[in-house]
Amino acid sequence: MKPANINSRDWLLSNFMFFIEHFVGLKFSQWLFKGMRARMISRIKDSQGIQQRGRTIPLADYEYESFEDFRERNPLFYTSLAVFRGAAKDWTCSKKWNKEFFKTQYGSTEITMIDNKGLVDKDADQEFKKTTFKDYFDEAETDKSKYLRFSRIMDHNPELLDDLNLDWITQFSGGKLAGGTYMFIGEGGTKTPMHAGMAHNVFMQIKGDKKWTIYAPNERIFLDVKAERFPYFSTDANPNQLDDPNHPLLKYAQKYEIILGEGDVMWLPSFYFHYVENLTSNMAASYRFAKSIESFKITKMMTTLCFLQTKPPLFVYFFYNMFKKQEYQFSKKTLK
Repeated sequence: MKPANINSRDWLLSNFMFFIEHFVGLKFSQWLFKGMRARMISRIKDSQGIQQRGRTIPLADYEYESFEDFRERNPLFYTSLAVFRGAAKDWTCSKKWNKEFFKTQYGSTEITMIDNKGLVDKDADQEFKKTTFKDYFDEAETDKSKYLRFSRIMDHNPELLDDLNLDWITQFSGGKLAGGTYMFIGEGGTKTPMHAGMAHNVFMQIKGDKKWTIYAPNERIFLDVKAERFPYFSTDANPNQLDDPNHPLLKYAQKYEIILGEGDVMWLPSFYFHYVENLTSNMAASYRFAKSIESFKITKMMTTLCFLQTKPPLFVYFFYNMFKKQEYQFSKKTLK
């Protein structure tokens, strides 16, 4: 769907350049479309009504009391962002999980630290490696930039799933566990750059506060999103730097700003771009699953390009994700 205040010509042109970039590569695309992109940006900045964009959507528009309330007000619920305040506050994970629990009960358990492009803060020194929970927590005591993202600890230790309310979270996937579960642990000040993927996401905030800045998929024309043949899309655009000359349209993008506190749950639909900041020492869990038909209805372009990914090929990524239950190292061809 074309975003407001963008004419059909520039929307089609943006999609054309985005599609071609997927096949010819970022460097060649930037050379090939340099003049065309500059003229498009100039037209958008001069277009009628563009200065009225860039607003933050009110929280009241997407906070709900329950899943039933959300579903009733949004028949096509998978296309709409939702926040459920305190939905997980009485779950076992919210009462039991903390650093000490994982350090003592799972201290020798192997975890993977990732450094995948677009998913890790480029200013933080973090490498793709195997470690243990104990070693991770010990290292994070002296280096607060270390951030455990997308850990499959729950899938490899399924007893931890019992600490979640599976009946509640699987309402979004038709009543059954249809995807993977992930854990995120980091100190205040750690962050994840702006990105979006095909999977739908039920995100559970367990400890600490986390700030999300979120953009609908069609806002990507303002975000300078790159098509690099990964199974996700990313951009260096930072919502805290609206005057960055490298992203001249960013300040016109319409956004959501959400601070999740302990016990809050968020439903993040497929391909919604998000920039995430840990405001305090943080622990969270995520249930992610893909439904290609629903994703295709949200954005035909990005869904199609995900199926045409080559870094790695789709079948390789599916194997790592579904069978090995671990993250693929996108920055290199093989895992260390």
